[in-house]
Amino acid sequence: MACRSEERAKAAKAKLELQYPNAKGKLRIASLDVTSNKSCDSFFSFIKNEYGQVDVLVNNAGILIEVDNNTEELSRKVCQVNYFGTVYLSENMIPLIKENGKIITVGS
Repeated sequence: MACRSEERAKAAKAKLELQYPNAKGKLRIASLDVTSNKSCDSFFSFIKNEYGQVDVLVNNAGILIEVDNNTEELSRKVCQVNYFGTVYLSENMIPLIKENGKIITVGS
């Protein structure tokens, strides 16, 4: 499970382990910020070295800003997270996805 916030990742992991007791001790957390190509590259290297392949890549990163609070900087960040970072990560992960693997992108 990759997350930008280690604190939120730990909380999500604990919740999943409570809900699914068989998962206890099997879930791992990795740092990933899709707004940073360097972070994506580090994540890719970690997955490649640690696991070699993946069955499924689930892209669930996304942000939304309120129209009243919109600035050019926030608009650029939304595009980076919701599109460019997701595409960059997915394209780099393709070589590691098993033959019958999947890329799932969650959006709202």
